[in-house]
Amino acid sequence: MRKTGIRMVLTLMLGCLLCLPAFAADEAPVQPEGQTLIMQIGSTAALQGDETISVPAPRYAANGAIQVPLRAVCDVFGWELTWDSALNQAHVNGDLLVFTQNAWHCRVNGRQVGLSTPVQNVSGTLYIPLQALSAVEGLYTHSFGFYEGAYLVMTDYALTEGDRADAPNAPYAADAPDEALAACREQALEKLGPNTGLFDTTAILLRCDSRQAYVGDALRELCKVGEGVMPQRSSTGAVLLPLEQTAQLCGWQSKTCEDGSITLSHGERQVAINPGKQTMAAGDCETVLQLCVIDGVLYCSVPTFRAAFDCEITVNAEAGFILITPYDVTARVDLQERAWAKGYALVLARYDGAKGIIALTFDDGPSGKITTRLLDGLKERGAHATFFLCDYRIRSFTDLMGRYLTEGHELGNHSANHKTLTAVSSSVLASELDLTSQSIDRLAGVNPVLMRPPGGAYNQTVLEAVGKRGMSCIMWSLDTLDWKNRNTDAIVKKVLGSVRDGDIILMHDLYATSVDAALRIVDALQAKGYVFVTVSELAEVRGIDLSAGSVYHKMPKQG
Repeated sequence: MRKTGIRMVLTLMLGCLLCLPAFAADEAPVQPEGQTLIMQIGSTAALQGDETISVPAPRYAANGAIQVPLRAVCDVFGWELTWDSALNQAHVNGDLLVFTQNAWHCRVNGRQVGLSTPVQNVSGTLYIPLQALSAVEGLYTHSFGFYEGAYLVMTDYALTEGDRADAPNAPYAADAPDEALAACREQALEKLGPNTGLFDTTAILLRCDSRQAYVGDALRELCKVGEGVMPQRSSTGAVLLPLEQTAQLCGWQSKTCEDGSITLSHGERQVAINPGKQTMAAGDCETVLQLCVIDGVLYCSVPTFRAAFDCEITVNAEAGFILITPYDVTARVDLQERAWAKGYALVLARYDGAKGIIALTFDDGPSGKITTRLLDGLKERGAHATFFLCDYRIRSFTDLMGRYLTEGHELGNHSANHKTLTAVSSSVLASELDLTSQSIDRLAGVNPVLMRPPGGAYNQTVLEAVGKRGMSCIMWSLDTLDWKNRNTDAIVKKVLGSVRDGDIILMHDLYATSVDAALRIVDALQAKGYVFVTVSELAEVRGIDLSAGSVYHKMPKQG
């Protein structure tokens, strides 16, 4: 079990409503005596004592009241549960408790008790309001709020003392938790993990090459635009964190000493970093670190940060996301995916302050010297583009295939022979798609996930064939008509007069006039603050998951 101190650090730092007790590292939490059942709303995992068991998930009713699965409660506390099908009634220990399906009341020892929500049968599981159990003598119930983990604690002994003795089943008071009750919550947090409410308020999310971070639901900045203090990758691909700035997100105070060492503190905890000796001291323990200085900023590896600040860190290496939590979410794929989905809103440094983000696309290539000049010009300007290639042209200019990906561009499928795909047989359609994808894979080492039908002609048959091959159908929002007028000035004027953030611009890799116009367009729009990206980069920035078989025309900001 991780020390509870780090849970206090991050929970208090994020302004969570909880006030956790500060158990010492070598002091075990109070262990209650008797039978204990801890459930979590929405989770099929529960705790019976120290053992994890499987139960139907407790739930919130439409009016917000908590409902629990009756049979699971009976099994834990040794109650006999019988069902009277004639009356649609559940009997617990004879007539100790009697519940009637869909009724807004129950009987407890013959006494009628009103309920906050009716007894409901949900997919064969009988749910009763938690409130009903509080009327049973000798059973004690407590609930933690949505942002406190949504835990439910049921015991056959009293957990509370003092001013709560007169109302042992009153809602849990976050400002003054009883020690035994708090110990139950600690146990639940360790073994059941957080719910979405607690997770959303306590998780810290960063992204490689982004100066932004989420602290709970609050968007924070690691540095100002252009300063470059942000998580990044080393030459070996390992994620590096700016040590002081990341620690500050976690609520630590930083102080640089005269000898160049750095002291980080939070409450009574203190960590001393010596960059010169590459060491970290916490109390009497000194550890060799993995540190480096980049542009005057001290960076450390993920394992180093984890060891220094005793937190849990999960990394999504592909997307460059770093998730810092006070608890282990290794097995919680649902929470990780929730974080990754939110992470795409963290703007990458290259898009900082951009007036707009544009996807330039070029059809019908490659085209020999024309393509070479276009690639040279885009490389010089640091602009990325998406090229929709035809197999018959790939075969003529195979020597160019090694440049696209290495220079940051993206390759898409534009059919093998530029046929109108809505007018061909199913076998020809398959061949048109497969031949091009195979050539791109063989010569560039990537299987395309984007496809643009020649002439923009598609129907349901085409979309099904495209989707079956894992590709999305990419259309356009701004057509330059460069194939028709072949007039550089006209092409430039049309784009500059019409372009909008999130546009997908259609051009062709066939004509010198198109290359001239494209480079002039990039120059003019970059000067105004626009950034040129691939279609997939644009989708990523906008948090759009490109779906196989779906059609996309543009990707403006959401909301």
